[in-house]
Formats: sequence, C-alpha cells, structure tokens
Amino acid sequence: MENVEALKRGPKYFKEWANNNKHFNDILNFSNSDLKGLNLYDLYAKDNSFYIIDLSGANFENSDLSNARLELCDFSNANFNNAILNNASFRKSKCINTSFQKCELKGSSFFKAKLDGCDFSFSDLESSNFEIKSGKDINLFESKINNISLASLFDDDLSYFALCLAKNLDKVHLDSQNFVQNFVTEAFSILHLPEIEVHKTVTDADGVVIFDGIVNEQIRSQYNPEYFDKVLNRIKLLNGFYFGSKLTNEIITISNILNTELISYLKSNPKHIYNIHWRVFEELIAEILKSFGWHIELTSKTKDGGYDIFGICKDISGLKHNWLIECKKWGEQNLVGIDVVRALYGVKTDLKVGNALLATTSFFTQGVNEFKASHYDFQTVDFNGIVEWLNLYKKNEDGNLWISKNELHKK
Repeated sequence: MENVEALKRGPKYFKEWANNNKHFNDILNFSNSDLKGLNLYDLYAKDNSFYIIDLSGANFENSDLSNARLELCDFSNANFNNAILNNASFRKSKCINTSFQKCELKGSSFFKAKLDGCDFSFSDLESSNFEIKSGKDINLFESKINNISLASLFDDDLSYFALCLAKNLDKVHLDSQNFVQNFVTEAFSILHLPEIEVHKTVTDADGVVIFDGIVNEQIRSQYNPEYFDKVLNRIKLLNGFYFGSKLTNEIITISNILNTELISYLKSNPKHIYNIHWRVFEELIAEILKSFGWHIELTSKTKDGGYDIFGICKDISGLKHNWLIECKKWGEQNLVGIDVVRALYGVKTDLKVGNALLATTSFFTQGVNEFKASHYDFQTVDFNGIVEWLNLYKKNEDGNLWISKNELHKK
C-alpha cells in the first residue's frame, strides 16, 4: 500500500506524502504490514514538536516491526495488537493509552517512554527495557515480564516504583510470578529502610561543584508525598498477596515498621518473632493490647523511665485499671530473671501505678514465677502467651493499625 511504502522511506517523506494525499483513505492504517527494521528516528524530520512524527491513533495490528526504531514518536491511542515488536525501540516515545495486546516485545526498549494507560495484556515483554518516564495504570494481565530492566532508584524521573502501580501486576503470566515476587520483596525492603545512600552533587551560584559524593537521606524525602504513600500502600497489598504468611525472613529482619502483613506472618510463624527489631516488638505488644480494648501510650525510643508502654483497661464491671508494661525481646534461651522484675515493680511503686506487666519473647526463671504468685498486681506473658495473643488479635475495621508515631490514639 502507498502509505506503508511512504512510511518505510522515513518520517520526513511520509509527512510530505500524507500532506499531498489527504484524500487517501486510512492514511494511518498499517495493519498486516511487513515493517521489519523500520527507522523513524530522523531528527531532521522534526518540526516544532518535541516528537519527530505524530502517529497517534495509527493501526499497526498484526504487523511485523521487529528491530524497528520507533523513537521520539507520538503513538498515543495507537493499536499494536498482535504485532511483532521484538527488539524494537520506543525510546522517549509517547505511548499514552496505546494498545499492545498479545504482542511479541522481547528485548524491546521503552527507555524514558511515556506509557500511561498502555495495555500489555497477554504480551511477551521478556528482557525488555522498562526504564520508563511514566507508567500510570499500565495493564500487565497475563503478560510475561521476566528479566525486564527497571529504572535506578533515584533516576531523574523517580520511576523506579512505576511497575508496582501497574494494573494486574499480581496476575502476570505464571512464568513471571517469581520475577514479580522478587521485585515486591526488593521494593518492600527499600520502602521500609529509614535511610538510603544517594549520590548528590551540589553547586554554588556560579555552577562550581562544592560537593560531589554519597549522602544518607530518607527515601520518602525523594518522592512526592502523595505518590510515595500510594506506592507504599500498593507494595503492602502486593506483599500480602504474594507472601501472606510467607514473608521472607530477610524482610522481617530489616523492616523497622509494624504492619498488618508482619502480624499475619507472625501468627503462622511465631518463632520468627526473634528476628524482628526490639522496637517493633514493643509496637506489636502495644498494638495487640489496643486490639483488646486497652487505651495505650507507647514511650519514645529513647525512653529512660523504666517501662515501655502505659496502658489503661476496663474490667467487666466497668472499673478502669492502669498498667506499666515492659517488653523484653530476648533470645529463647535467655531467661528473664528476678532482677528485671524487681526493677519494673519498683518503677510501678514509685509512679503509684496500679499494676505491672512484663512481656518477653523468652521465658521466666522460677524466681519470677514465685514472685508473680505472691503479687496480685504483677503479671507476666512469655513466648507462649504472646503466641496466644497473636491468635486472638484482630485488626481495626478500616485495616489501619492503631499504634503509629508513638502517640495515644483515641477512637
């Protein structure tokens, strides 16, 4: 067809041909065409637009565009369904709401391309470059995405997490499930790190470099807060889907934030409570007590008051009782002795608080058990008791934890 042959001769020739053949039906219909090696990357063909050629709405269905250079082009709303696009390059192209259903895209490149709203369902993207500029609402249903390369964590467009916002990421092809699980694991761990190393260059007013090196910064500070929260919530959902009760031990160890996925995991794998951070253990006890109806206040991380949690509970008669709770995240063989108990009980007495509770991931010595038997205002919870608490725990109806930012929250 004339339009196909004109396109093969390059964008400059095609634009001239199209301008002279406006009567031609379906100028942008290139379906069922052999366009292998098509080269549209011709900067001399650019007009005033950022893109070399506007092919928005074009139809390339069932065409062969393997090894094609489709860079710096506008393919918005175009149709590439069932096309062969292996090793094709869409570098810096605009593909907004473009359809790539059932395409062969092995080894293709979407480097810095805009892919918002693209549909890649049932397509093979294995080993493609996915260092995209943007990708809101990409559809990856039953797609193959093994070994795709993603943007670095702090590239200029901050698009490292774009993949996690794709639609149906949990429904990719079976062959790609492991790849997605690894991505979710990595993203989950990164999002829960307090700080990360970032390369930073600082210049003065004259452009002279005054600092060029590695600094530690909070990962949240690198992103728009709304975007970061959206990514974090999505990763939590994906993490729960893929792992549920199978969170990896490495993630538990590096996570310094209590979340519902972690609690769910510990319910099924209580022995791994020994791997969580001591502060997370304190938050876990506070969260469980809150779920039992207690009013809870968690002390600061740098507390020196001799206790970790202050709690108020109400008995069946409606009377309120106040408690000091100390949490000891100790190894299984490291028994909690009477010295710890006497210290907590002394703080309780000094502060004139009614009761004291000592919770530990370990167990207690005989001396502690004897002390408890003779003091009605002192209670203990060991590893087995915490397991029972975990099994009784039910999260808040809206899915959010009660404990956050070390504050007393009122419903």
